[in-house]
Amino acid sequence: MLKTKDITYFSVSRDDEGVRLSSFIRFQLGGKYSLSAVKRAIDRCAAQVNGHTECFSSYKVAYGDEITVDMEVLSQMAEKAPERSAQVLYEDDHVLVFDKPAGMVSVQEEIEERFPGSILVHRLDKDTTGVMVLAKTPNVQKYFEELFRKREVKKDYLAIVAGEVDTDRGLVDNSIQKVSSYDGGSLWGVAPSGRGLRASTYWQRLKWGGGLTLLRCQPRTGRTHQIRVHLSHIGYPIIGDRQYGREIDLPFVAPRQMLHAKGLAFIHPVTGELIRVEAAVPEDFQTAIDTIEACLA
Repeated sequence: MLKTKDITYFSVSRDDEGVRLSSFIRFQLGGKYSLSAVKRAIDRCAAQVNGHTECFSSYKVAYGDEITVDMEVLSQMAEKAPERSAQVLYEDDHVLVFDKPAGMVSVQEEIEERFPGSILVHRLDKDTTGVMVLAKTPNVQKYFEELFRKREVKKDYLAIVAGEVDTDRGLVDNSIQKVSSYDGGSLWGVAPSGRGLRASTYWQRLKWGGGLTLLRCQPRTGRTHQIRVHLSHIGYPIIGDRQYGREIDLPFVAPRQMLHAKGLAFIHPVTGELIRVEAAVPEDFQTAIDTIEACLA
């Protein structure tokens, strides 16, 4: 490590090859900064790899890479007010269920930082909030992975979409596939007949007004970006969704995609008890709901 002014330099050794950029930087700096602070700094283009700015914390470093970090930006990110805590909703010796805040990435390293010893068994998109379940042992991890594979975990979402939906309920049942990839993410879409992975989402209209609609969504399968792709496909994209949405004039400006994992229900891996957990909607989501209700007054 070499430091000049506010820029710190690192070289990637063979032992570090394949590590995510965020984890590499945090380790090289002796754990002085939280993983979240490092990721925020990378998001703000504070890191360079071989002279090129790298804004994806998921970038995997390679042997011989020359990494530079703007320490002034990193220090500013460390001083920022902490992100909303990931509130624990249910916990015992086998399972932990928490309310994921917006901005938290569903990767094992972040889970370890917030909940040491817990294991990721499913994912929510970075800006999606709500209920997530973690395992506390490898056996429970395998149990949940099988439960999700068999579609025996009941999932309940809330979404606020652009446009006033004109029917009470509906079902989107088709196939979706990955249409493109980029460093740190992928884009999915409806697949041609006979291709892709089957995806099924039931939706119900709850409130509407002012060019917005609040929907309850129950995915019957668990494909990547499924709800976002399906709602966009039927002409009602989730507001704030920069991948699958569209720019239109609305009474509420969404700071992120307005998708919230409201509830989760599953059979406990040890006791056999039915566990139901719900997460209250976050403040920005409630503000959007309030906007709909104000248009109805």
